[in-house]
Amino acid sequence: MKLKMPDGTTVEAEKMEFKPQKEDWNIYELPDGAIVKLKTIVTAIYRHTARDELTGQHNYTVNHNSIVVAEEPEEV
Repeated sequence: MKLKMPDGTTVEAEKMEFKPQKEDWNIYELPDGAIVKLKTIVTAIYRHTARDELTGQHNYTVNHNSIVVAEEPEEV
């Protein structure tokens, strides 16, 4: 299949099957005591057919979504 890249070019790529091995939350505490959690979920992975000229490795395009949760401390 052809993928359109951000620079407007297209590349030939193959959609890859995958199994998530680990999807952890990144957790941040704010000065007011609120907690912000962020998790990235991969929705699709494509392996480019052509190999990178410099490394000889395949390049990949990864589609993903971000989930953000904010937890404010209870008011006393």
